[in-house]
Amino acid sequence: VGVDDLMDKGTDARDVLMGKVIPLRRGFIGVINRSQQDINTNKTISAALDGERRFFETHPVYKDMMGSLGTPLLAKTLSKMLTEHIRLTMPEIKRKIDDMRIALENEMAQYGDYDGSASAQGAYILTALTAFADDFRDSIDGTMIDIPIDELYGGARVMYIFNEIFTHTLENLDPLENLTDYDIRTAIRNVAGATSGVFVPEESFELVVKRQIARLEAPAIECVQLVHDEMRRIVSQCDTPELERYPNLRGRVLELANQVVRETLAYTKETVEDLVQMELGYINTEHPDFIGASGIIQQMIHDLVDSMAAERDKENTRAGKSPARERQISGNWFGTKQKDKYGSKNLPVPGQQSRTQSTRGMDDDQPTLPSVPSQIRIMDDPTKRERVETEMIRALLTSYFDIARKNIEDAVPKAVMCFMVNKCKSTMEQRLLTELYNPDNFPDLLQESGALAEQRRRCHDSLQLLRKATQVLAEVVF
Repeated sequence: VGVDDLMDKGTDARDVLMGKVIPLRRGFIGVINRSQQDINTNKTISAALDGERRFFETHPVYKDMMGSLGTPLLAKTLSKMLTEHIRLTMPEIKRKIDDMRIALENEMAQYGDYDGSASAQGAYILTALTAFADDFRDSIDGTMIDIPIDELYGGARVMYIFNEIFTHTLENLDPLENLTDYDIRTAIRNVAGATSGVFVPEESFELVVKRQIARLEAPAIECVQLVHDEMRRIVSQCDTPELERYPNLRGRVLELANQVVRETLAYTKETVEDLVQMELGYINTEHPDFIGASGIIQQMIHDLVDSMAAERDKENTRAGKSPARERQISGNWFGTKQKDKYGSKNLPVPGQQSRTQSTRGMDDDQPTLPSVPSQIRIMDDPTKRERVETEMIRALLTSYFDIARKNIEDAVPKAVMCFMVNKCKSTMEQRLLTELYNPDNFPDLLQESGALAEQRRRCHDSLQLLRKATQVLAEVVF
């Protein structure tokens, strides 16, 4: 309470100072403030304090209240209250300052808190390249710390391509797709050539099965391309904080990483193509899972021959002829092309005259044969033998196609992992260091934008202030 020394005689502020008018928890402290005249006359603070002390000591009402009066007492009381408040709030203040300091230190670490020397620049680039290579490898292996849990990521997406896309696509392939019974009949006749064999030529089976196995190449190559695209996706997601500050460094790292992935594409495709060519290069009819090697087809042949012989016997019996002899069956269901029993086609067969000799002297008005069409297609209905042969080819084709499909399903993911995924993992860090860790390129790679440099300066200044505040608080003793 400001006590005016110019109050009228008989009036005072004793009751107010004693809390009788307005009671306060901490009470009142009476002081005498400088008047406007004191200010105009430039009365000093020390003179004002002396005048205040003399007034309270000589005033008949206030002289017995000196323990609760005076500006020095007010200053001491306020200082004590402030100190108590600081003591109570000091732990929270320290905690907030520490949190702000740690946040700024982390931000400064992202900006690259180095002195700009070649060694410091080299250390930063080495750290950035190593961090990128580690993130790339961890993304594929699934060992990232902050790996997402709401969707597949990194290497899990590669496995999805193998197991869900590639394998399911091959499993859904129909071994007989785009292959009609007419195609099989035509193949059998073409392979037989100018002979009429007893059994189905083996070449006809190989002809149609190779055509169907070749269909596995397109999805295999597409699988390689899908994994390649996924590897590039992983590269783009490995944008580490160390690279965000420097656009030149980030651009060169991403460009070189994509180049490492791209360089594995051609060789991996060639390897996968070779896997399919290996299946086409040798048709292993002795494979244990192939039904043609198990005797089933031989039994089908015997059943077919017995059925045909029985029908001919019935026909011969009805016609009054003797039954036909039982046909002998060889151990293998496949037949070979029949050679002319007289050897070379150029040698005449005994009893056979040349066309020129047989037609010599004939009249010009004899019947003539029609011309041979440029394209000949089978128009007649299949015989029972052709139907059975077609069914056998279909069964054999389905069996062997499943074998080739399983081989490709197993071999293609192995080839892609070996020659693309694992190779990129093992060579990424070495390639980055070899291409980019060059002291001559450090200034260009670590060139930052003006706005980012200003952010770094402000962060540095704020961090220095917080460190000083932490030091001051540590020195405070209550």
